[in-house]
Amino acid sequence: MAGFFEDPQLALVDAMLDLDYVPMQEDESDAEYKLRVGQIAAGFEFTAPNGDPKNKQKNWHLAYQTKDPELSMQVLQLAFTSINKRIQKKLEDRYAFNVQQYRTSLTNKLEDITLKIAGLEESYNTNLARKIALIEEQAQIARSLNIANNQLVSNMEGDKDLVVLANQQMPTYLNGYIALEKEISLLQDRGKPQEYIAEMANLMAEKYALENSKQIERAEKLYQLSPLAGDDFTAVRYNMANLEIKPKLNPVLLLALSMVLGGMLGVFIIIIRSALKK
Repeated sequence: MAGFFEDPQLALVDAMLDLDYVPMQEDESDAEYKLRVGQIAAGFEFTAPNGDPKNKQKNWHLAYQTKDPELSMQVLQLAFTSINKRIQKKLEDRYAFNVQQYRTSLTNKLEDITLKIAGLEESYNTNLARKIALIEEQAQIARSLNIANNQLVSNMEGDKDLVVLANQQMPTYLNGYIALEKEISLLQDRGKPQEYIAEMANLMAEKYALENSKQIERAEKLYQLSPLAGDDFTAVRYNMANLEIKPKLNPVLLLALSMVLGGMLGVFIIIIRSALKK
């Protein structure tokens, strides 16, 4: 409704020009003619409801003066149709902008998640390669020292020795090259990095949800069910049959004036006849 009454005069001027509502004068330029048409269109007064509960006016009212009521109704009908199309175009553009904005946001989120996943995988692979290199180095030391198994654990006796061992930070190569090389083999045979990264599951789920989002598809279905998708869109409800045509002069005053003038004319005729007789 706000859009409908935003600037109705532009539509009225266009309708008046299209229907030749105001004849152009011979000594009038195009600019002067359009200015005069605009002044006439400004005489179409739209009055909004004032919100007073005692006031009977609950709707917008339009009042204007015209010499051709039938043509003025055609002007109004054409202008109102033009206004409705203008508002429909604005809403269509706003809908298209919102859809495009959501699609862009969706693309950006998906790109960010993909980059984050790639970063986590790269960090995981780097750390894994570093870990394997360190263990390989310790395995080579163990081989050079001919430490096949963990000699410390095998020589421990009782829980007391295990507690002492747990409280000490022992070199890795003392575990023996058999265990170290087995650990290297297992690390090299690991599967996908996603299986070993804690937050990867949530990221993959979020990525799947974005890639399979139905929001735009649902919006399109709702749009097709809305009045915007049809040819009968109207921003406001109005009825041209409610137009009341009232004469500019007061009928009662006109009747009284006619009686007075008629009486004066009658008296004048009588006086003239009397003077002619004399």
